[in-house]
Amino acid sequence: MDGDDMLVLEDDPYRKIRFAGETVPPLQALDGDGRVIGLGTFAKLVAPGLRLGWVIATPDVVARMAVMKADGGTCPFTQRMLIEYCRAGRVELDIRDRVRTYRAHRDVMAQAVREYLPEASFALPQGGY
Repeated sequence: MDGDDMLVLEDDPYRKIRFAGETVPPLQALDGDGRVIGLGTFAKLVAPGLRLGWVIATPDVVARMAVMKADGGTCPFTQRMLIEYCRAGRVELDIRDRVRTYRAHRDVMAQAVREYLPEASFALPQGGY
């Protein structure tokens, strides 16, 4: 396989969980040839264990993936509920709540490290879990 045949898979479940700093663009923002396939999951944004997500890729890549898709037991009812949840605008509201909660957890953790491990150095996370 040469470089012309290679695709890049960007698994990015935490992009929307951002506390501070500038948003880091996905690899797809740098991709002019349609070689980057972006993946996301609702498990990190809506509910742990929810095995539903999305793919962002060129139409031909998505079509090839759809042909190979093997459904490992994803419930159609759960899929339908998630569609309605998204249409109602709940995802963005819940992301804001999670960001607020995880930022507070991060701040408590950072304060504990500063207090109980003053010799330790660390970078204050700007996002994620």
